[in-house]
Amino acid sequence: MSDKTELTKKETTEVQPATEQTVQEQIIRPLVDIFEDESGITVHADMPGVSKERLNVKVEGDTLTIDGIAEIPMPEKMEPLYADVRATHYQRSFTLSPEMDVDKVEATLKDGVLTLRIPKREEHKPKKIEVKVNVINLRPNSLFCRKISSIHHHLKESEMNSVPAVPTTDQ
Repeated sequence: MSDKTELTKKETTEVQPATEQTVQEQIIRPLVDIFEDESGITVHADMPGVSKERLNVKVEGDTLTIDGIAEIPMPEKMEPLYADVRATHYQRSFTLSPEMDVDKVEATLKDGVLTLRIPKREEHKPKKIEVKVNVINLRPNSLFCRKISSIHHHLKESEMNSVPAVPTTDQ
């Protein structure tokens, strides 16, 4: 046996600066607000710098996908020394309920905010049900009219008997 232990020297690696390809692979999940009402849902997604030409909204099956690339214009012959925004690729997916009508999705883009309106299918929208009232044609001498009249008369008499007399002062 040998008492010698051989140590291996680890090679040091230099940290390489981020390349353009690495920056493009980073994805930002846009912040969204989702509102539901009786006729559907509305999604507002913050996607600053994304133009209509660089925006892709699609529905595959029950999945809604928002994908966009922000364009940060730079004047000619200028190079940024520092940038707060490193990634410019926005992407987010949502699973939609089967009650949503994916064939009628509407999308608008204004001031960096993507607005999607996804209506509910007609069979899933609330419906108001009309209540019908059957009107009984009452004859003045019918048994029903006489009974109601009797009850009404009886109630008036009992109210008169149960109401205490209030003294009135004549001036």
